[in-house]
Amino acid sequence: MSTDSFYDTNASFDTENLDMSNNGLKSISPDMLNILSLNCCGIIKKLQYPEFENLLRSHDIICLVETKLDDRDEIKLPGYIFRFKNRKKIAKVKSGGILLGYKQKYEHFIEVIDTGSKFVFWFKISSKIMNTDTDTVFGIVYIPPEYTSYASWDAFSQIENEFLDLSSRYKFVSLVGDFNGRTASEKDFLILDSHDPSNNFSDLIENSVSILDFLDIPRERKNRDIGKNKYGSLLLDFCKGNNCFILNGRINGDKEGKLTCRNASVVDYCISNVNFINRFCTLEVVDFSKLFSDVHCPLSISVYATNVDGCEVPDYIEESAERIRKWDSDKLIEFQQNINQGKIKDLLYNLKKPRVDVNVNIHVEKLCEIFIESAKATFGISHSKNGKTRQKSFMNKPWFNRECKFARQNYRKFRRKFKKKSNYSK
Repeated sequence: MSTDSFYDTNASFDTENLDMSNNGLKSISPDMLNILSLNCCGIIKKLQYPEFENLLRSHDIICLVETKLDDRDEIKLPGYIFRFKNRKKIAKVKSGGILLGYKQKYEHFIEVIDTGSKFVFWFKISSKIMNTDTDTVFGIVYIPPEYTSYASWDAFSQIENEFLDLSSRYKFVSLVGDFNGRTASEKDFLILDSHDPSNNFSDLIENSVSILDFLDIPRERKNRDIGKNKYGSLLLDFCKGNNCFILNGRINGDKEGKLTCRNASVVDYCISNVNFINRFCTLEVVDFSKLFSDVHCPLSISVYATNVDGCEVPDYIEESAERIRKWDSDKLIEFQQNINQGKIKDLLYNLKKPRVDVNVNIHVEKLCEIFIESAKATFGISHSKNGKTRQKSFMNKPWFNRECKFARQNYRKFRRKFKKKSNYSK
């Protein structure tokens, strides 16, 4: 496939179910999936209040951060299932921690995605619920405040690396949580100078931003918080570099950009990649209550979905599933010889074109496909009775991860070169 096809207006964005109304979507179904995002500042004490329990029960999916739990703790709420990513396994002083909860009826449609970063907890929702062609991925984010003992300037890089990896496999990706980043009303997208003869990216960047126009979502987001910090700059850079948009201050329910923390700042966000933004219906900043959190307001988010009662429970037990046989170091040379050099040349040709796709994942994915073809030819395939395709063992090899990381890093250097030439205002 030529890289030119990536620049087609409809190539990466499905407009079939869109209209030009305020919500930007023709309702396939009246059903909604209600998601709660909140920094609860310790969940155990909060569960003592009926008001807090009612808040949880009014949502289908619960995303809580700074839960202050460890692996010995157990949270029970009848009718709900909980999964945890605790900062420490066992600790006298508990801090941080991310919790995912969902109604029991969604048990077969929601799956946790295990990753290494302690700053984000990923899960995916079945395409049968979201009424999409692929599963939808959400990341629950908690980044500790700047200038604290838990602060990490590497947090956004870790989240971005995992975001890039998941974006190569899933079309719809969103982030919610406490980023501790103040962004004021600054742009979360790039506007490149179309008059600059050295700029080959203006068409692509404008294509992404124009989707907001198509959905009748304002380019300029409102924000009552006029302050900005370093984490806020990193968050804006993340959005600019990954075709993501902040929904606070933009969509129904919060078009004025309400404050989310201490009645003084906005640090709790809902962020969506460009493909998924049309699925959001409302984002509401719930009024602050000390029964919910020490300083944060809950975010109540609704997205278009299908009634779970009308969905069939997925059957994970199949008679057989194809998988690549175990990596054999003795066949390394044979593996290298089986790599399709013609496809490698085509990939290099597309990468060297003046107009390079802004999403390096497309090229990395093609490279992975070439490796997988070689692995099948070298090691052969087998069939697993449990029906779940196992992760390809050769993809865990250091050299494979190193090559993929090298590709992403060099692309980011290439992207920063053009950022410096960017005009950040219309």
